[in-house]
Amino acid sequence: MIPKIPDYKNFKKLGEGGMAVVWYAENALGKPFAIKLLNQDMVGKEKIVERFRNEAKLMVGLNHPNIRQVISYYEDENTMAIIMEYLEGQDLGKYLTTYGAIPEGMAVRWFNDILDAMTYVHRKGYIHRDIKPSNLFLTSGGQIEIMDFGIAKIVDSTQELTQISIGSPQYMSPEQVLTPKSIDLRTDIYSLGVTLYALLTGKKPYNDSYSSSYTIQTEITKNPLPYIPGVSSAINAAIQKATSKNSDYRFQSCEEFKAALNEPDSLDSDQVEVEIDDRPPVIPPSYNHRPPVQPLYDNPPIRHYPEKPKSNVGRNIIIAVVIVIAVFGGLVLFGLQIEKSEINKGVNLYEEKNYTEAFNLLYKNRGSSFLTPQAMHDLGYMYDTGSGTQQDYTEAREWYEKASDKGIAMSMNNLGVMYRYGSGVDKDYSRARSYFERAAAEGVHLANYNLGDLYENGLGVDVNLYRAFNYYSKAAKEGHAASQYRLGLMYALGKGVSTSNSQAVSWFQKSAEQGYAEGQYGLGYMYGAGYATGQNDYDTAITWFEKAADQNESRALYYLGQYYEYGYGKSKDWSTALSYYKKSAQLGNENAQKVLTGYGYSWR
Repeated sequence: MIPKIPDYKNFKKLGEGGMAVVWYAENALGKPFAIKLLNQDMVGKEKIVERFRNEAKLMVGLNHPNIRQVISYYEDENTMAIIMEYLEGQDLGKYLTTYGAIPEGMAVRWFNDILDAMTYVHRKGYIHRDIKPSNLFLTSGGQIEIMDFGIAKIVDSTQELTQISIGSPQYMSPEQVLTPKSIDLRTDIYSLGVTLYALLTGKKPYNDSYSSSYTIQTEITKNPLPYIPGVSSAINAAIQKATSKNSDYRFQSCEEFKAALNEPDSLDSDQVEVEIDDRPPVIPPSYNHRPPVQPLYDNPPIRHYPEKPKSNVGRNIIIAVVIVIAVFGGLVLFGLQIEKSEINKGVNLYEEKNYTEAFNLLYKNRGSSFLTPQAMHDLGYMYDTGSGTQQDYTEAREWYEKASDKGIAMSMNNLGVMYRYGSGVDKDYSRARSYFERAAAEGVHLANYNLGDLYENGLGVDVNLYRAFNYYSKAAKEGHAASQYRLGLMYALGKGVSTSNSQAVSWFQKSAEQGYAEGQYGLGYMYGAGYATGQNDYDTAITWFEKAADQNESRALYYLGQYYEYGYGKSKDWSTALSYYKKSAQLGNENAQKVLTGYGYSWR
């Protein structure tokens, strides 16, 4: 049955569990939300109802960029609902099923965020009690968020939600199994250790062939987790310490756990976000050769004959006709020369980015038999981007197709872009790939970038990070700034290639030096986080963040806000921090929006 909750509409079921169903819904303005609805048969069960209310009360008070935000709570005699932010992506349980074990660098980077969030939770006085991969959500932007505080406990609370052990058997601590009423925050540290083990191995910590949860619980209380082959000794040691059977021997806080993961002898990692949602630039080609202008006609010779009185009339007629033909031919030739001249001038103006005059000249001569393939492409580009004329995707596509048929490779690429993003046509990734491949074969490096994008994101093809990496490499080596940034990101994240901070910094540097905002942001992050030089270099980080911020790079603006708020490389300056946060939030950065909301500031 479709829920009925005031002010929400367009409900679609996202998933369901034993006690609740999660629905997609939109408010009156069309903003998406996730709504967790307690099952009807659970509404009359006092302890479950109390637990559900407790989850809502607890989560609405949590405001951290790595914790799923609860917006509101609704209850009537038949309905209990928690209204949450809507997240696009997938939980890590499903991610492991799809992709298997996660590279060490990526896992450590994610865990840095998770442990920061859990430090915040513990300082608030809460224990999660159900940390596991399926309660950790990887957003489409590459951010990790902790979910589902349904069985969280308030430290020192007199409220007893349960008399028995609660949690997911595979990830429970020994004390959750043996003495569930006396647990403290160290039970979360144990579950975090087991979760990290699962991420690095791609499998559950205990054999699924066990026939009962009792057998698994026996393993939990007695047997340590095995060391993981191929994982650094520092990370293995951290997992062993976090999952000690005696809680006194574990890390005593999430800060300690995080420090151990980032020891110098562990594999370096980083934390650069993946938000490349902008349409790649459509770049016009440059030509150095023009077709030669050849004369089309020669004046016919005029022959002279001896005077013969009887033939004067005929001779005069012939002379007159010849003169008319010569004059007419001269006018035609003059007109054709003007057409050619205007077309060539239009192409030159286009290359100088004087689009209005270029468009006027090329449009005027659009029907000329002397319109060159380059001029056809230029008309397509100006219609495509609205440069010098009104944007018109239909006209753009027609001119690109004409130029493409004449062998203009950049028109092939730009047609691919139109089908990739659905600009004036239905999205068609297969057709886009075909155009990109044709353009790449002709040496267009931007087409290699676009092919890398398709394979990295699985658009019309299976995700293939190896092919994506190779395509980006081809374009990056030709100096394409966006490809250099993507290569840096792949090295930073360990996507399709072994994690390498030095390679990441090198490619970010190449991209940044070309003025590419995302490359500047990435380079700033690497310096600020200490992955460029081995120590935090806030001054260099601020320099690159400011360059990116000048181009309205929202993440750079957000980090500048962080630096001024907490005094990283600068004196603490809340007024400046607030200014950066607001600008970042207005550009759509969710982290900045959450910070401002948490402090009670409006960013709209």
